[in-house]
Amino acid sequence: MYCVSLIVALCAVCTLGFPGFREEIPNGFSVPNPCPKGDKIWQGVGHMNIAGGGDRSQFGTDYAQMGYTGGCGQPDPREIRQSWNKKFCMTDSDGDGMTNGQELGDPNCEWKWTAKGIIKPKMAAQGHPGICDNPKNKMCKNKNSNANRACRLGTVG
Repeated sequence: MYCVSLIVALCAVCTLGFPGFREEIPNGFSVPNPCPKGDKIWQGVGHMNIAGGGDRSQFGTDYAQMGYTGGCGQPDPREIRQSWNKKFCMTDSDGDGMTNGQELGDPNCEWKWTAKGIIKPKMAAQGHPGICDNPKNKMCKNKNSNANRACRLGTVG
Protein backbone atom coordinates (compact mmCIF):
# COMPACT_ATOMS: atom_id res chain seq x y z
CA MET A 1 0.00 0.00 0.00
CA TYR A 2 2.83 2.38 0.87
CA CYS A 3 4.51 1.74 -2.51
CA VAL A 4 1.29 2.42 -4.41
CA SER A 5 0.79 5.72 -2.55
CA LEU A 6 4.37 6.75 -3.24
CA ILE A 7 4.07 5.94 -6.96
CA VAL A 8 0.81 7.90 -7.22
CA ALA A 9 2.38 10.87 -5.44
CA LEU A 10 5.44 10.82 -7.71
CA CYS A 11 3.28 10.62 -10.83
CA ALA A 12 1.22 13.58 -9.63
CA VAL A 13 4.37 15.66 -9.22
CA CYS A 14 5.45 14.78 -12.77
CA THR A 15 2.12 15.74 -14.33
CA LEU A 16 1.41 18.99 -12.54
CA GLY A 17 2.69 22.34 -13.68
CA PHE A 18 5.80 23.82 -12.15
CA PRO A 19 4.76 26.91 -10.20
CA GLY A 20 8.43 27.76 -9.63
CA PHE A 21 8.70 28.79 -13.26
CA ARG A 22 6.44 31.75 -12.48
CA GLU A 23 9.39 33.15 -10.54
CA GLU A 24 11.32 33.23 -13.81
CA ILE A 25 9.20 35.89 -15.50
CA PRO A 26 8.04 39.35 -14.42
CA ASN A 27 4.65 39.33 -12.68
CA GLY A 28 4.55 35.55 -13.03
CA PHE A 29 2.22 35.32 -10.05
CA SER A 30 -0.21 37.94 -11.34
CA VAL A 31 -0.79 37.25 -15.06
CA PRO A 32 -4.42 38.13 -15.72
CA ASN A 33 -6.93 35.55 -16.89
CA PRO A 34 -8.16 36.67 -20.35
CA CYS A 35 -11.32 34.58 -20.00
CA PRO A 36 -14.60 36.12 -18.83
CA LYS A 37 -15.16 33.46 -16.14
CA GLY A 38 -13.02 31.82 -13.51
CA ASP A 39 -10.09 32.90 -11.41
CA LYS A 40 -8.64 36.35 -12.08
CA ILE A 41 -5.06 35.05 -12.19
CA TRP A 42 -3.76 32.54 -14.76
CA GLN A 43 -1.57 30.21 -12.69
CA GLY A 44 -0.17 28.07 -15.54
CA VAL A 45 1.21 30.90 -17.66
CA GLY A 46 2.96 28.58 -20.13
CA HIS A 47 -0.12 26.39 -20.61
CA MET A 48 -3.54 26.54 -22.19
CA ASN A 49 -5.03 25.42 -18.88
CA ILE A 50 -5.33 28.03 -16.13
CA ALA A 51 -3.92 25.64 -13.53
CA GLY A 52 -0.99 24.56 -15.70
CA GLY A 53 -0.14 21.17 -17.14
CA GLY A 54 -1.35 19.80 -20.45
CA ASP A 55 -0.96 21.65 -23.73
CA ARG A 56 1.43 24.57 -23.77
CA SER A 57 0.55 28.00 -25.03
CA GLN A 58 2.94 29.49 -27.60
CA PHE A 59 4.57 31.34 -24.70
CA GLY A 60 5.20 27.99 -23.00
CA THR A 61 6.52 26.54 -26.24
CA ASP A 62 8.89 29.48 -26.69
CA TYR A 63 10.04 29.04 -23.07
CA ALA A 64 10.64 25.32 -23.64
CA GLN A 65 12.63 26.02 -26.83
CA MET A 66 15.12 27.83 -24.64
CA GLY A 67 15.67 24.51 -22.87
CA TYR A 68 13.34 24.87 -19.91
CA THR A 69 10.85 22.06 -20.33
CA GLY A 70 9.91 21.56 -16.68
CA GLY A 71 9.58 17.80 -16.92
CA CYS A 72 10.52 15.39 -14.17
CA GLY A 73 14.26 15.24 -13.74
CA GLN A 74 14.72 18.78 -15.05
CA PRO A 75 16.77 21.20 -12.96
CA ASP A 76 15.00 23.23 -10.33
CA PRO A 77 13.95 26.51 -12.02
CA ARG A 78 15.45 28.45 -9.12
CA GLU A 79 18.83 27.14 -10.22
CA ILE A 80 18.36 28.25 -13.83
CA ARG A 81 17.58 31.96 -13.44
CA GLN A 82 18.28 32.69 -17.10
CA SER A 83 14.89 32.30 -18.70
CA TRP A 84 13.95 35.98 -18.87
CA ASN A 85 16.26 37.62 -21.35
CA LYS A 86 16.02 40.39 -23.94
CA LYS A 87 15.19 38.02 -26.81
CA PHE A 88 12.35 36.27 -24.93
CA CYS A 89 11.12 39.60 -23.56
CA MET A 90 10.94 41.16 -27.05
CA THR A 91 9.18 38.11 -28.56
CA ASP A 92 5.44 38.35 -29.23
CA SER A 93 4.62 34.74 -28.44
CA ASP A 94 0.85 35.01 -28.90
CA GLY A 95 0.93 37.27 -31.98
CA ASP A 96 -1.28 39.99 -30.52
CA GLY A 97 1.06 42.86 -31.33
CA MET A 98 2.45 43.21 -27.79
CA THR A 99 5.80 41.78 -26.76
CA ASN A 100 6.00 39.31 -23.89
CA GLY A 101 7.66 42.09 -21.90
CA GLN A 102 4.84 44.54 -22.57
CA GLU A 103 2.24 41.99 -21.54
CA LEU A 104 4.13 41.04 -18.38
CA GLY A 105 4.78 44.64 -17.30
CA ASP A 106 8.42 44.81 -18.39
CA PRO A 107 8.32 46.70 -21.71
CA ASN A 108 11.99 47.69 -21.51
CA CYS A 109 13.19 44.20 -20.59
CA GLU A 110 14.83 45.37 -17.38
CA TRP A 111 13.37 42.87 -14.89
CA LYS A 112 15.82 40.53 -13.21
CA TRP A 113 15.76 37.90 -10.52
CA THR A 114 18.47 38.40 -7.93
CA ALA A 115 19.98 36.27 -5.19
CA LYS A 116 17.97 38.37 -2.76
CA GLY A 117 14.77 37.22 -4.43
CA ILE A 118 12.21 38.36 -6.94
CA ILE A 119 12.15 42.06 -7.76
CA LYS A 120 8.69 43.37 -8.56
CA PRO A 121 8.43 44.89 -12.04
CA LYS A 122 7.67 48.60 -12.28
CA MET A 123 4.31 47.86 -13.94
CA ALA A 124 1.57 45.29 -13.46
CA ALA A 125 1.02 42.61 -16.07
CA GLN A 126 -1.03 44.04 -18.94
CA GLY A 127 -2.14 40.79 -20.55
CA HIS A 128 -1.40 37.12 -21.08
CA PRO A 129 1.74 36.50 -23.19
CA GLY A 130 0.52 33.13 -24.48
CA ILE A 131 -3.09 33.83 -25.40
CA CYS A 132 -4.00 36.28 -28.16
CA ASP A 133 -6.74 38.06 -26.25
CA ASN A 134 -7.05 41.54 -27.75
CA PRO A 135 -10.46 41.58 -29.52
CA LYS A 136 -9.59 44.81 -31.37
CA ASN A 137 -6.50 43.24 -32.91
CA LYS A 138 -7.07 41.53 -36.27
CA MET A 139 -4.32 39.04 -35.49
CA CYS A 140 -6.27 37.87 -32.44
CA LYS A 141 -9.46 37.47 -34.41
CA ASN A 142 -7.57 35.11 -36.71
CA LYS A 143 -6.24 33.29 -33.67
CA ASN A 144 -9.47 33.38 -31.70
CA SER A 145 -9.51 29.60 -31.59
CA ASN A 146 -6.45 29.93 -29.34
CA ALA A 147 -8.25 32.20 -26.87
CA ASN A 148 -11.54 30.30 -27.07
CA ARG A 149 -9.76 26.99 -26.55
CA ALA A 150 -7.82 28.39 -23.59
CA CYS A 151 -11.02 29.66 -22.01
CA ARG A 152 -12.77 26.32 -22.54
CA LEU A 153 -9.82 24.41 -21.06
CA GLY A 154 -8.75 26.90 -18.47
CA THR A 155 -11.84 28.36 -16.91
CA VAL A 156 -12.56 27.04 -13.48
CA GLY A 157 -15.38 27.97 -11.18
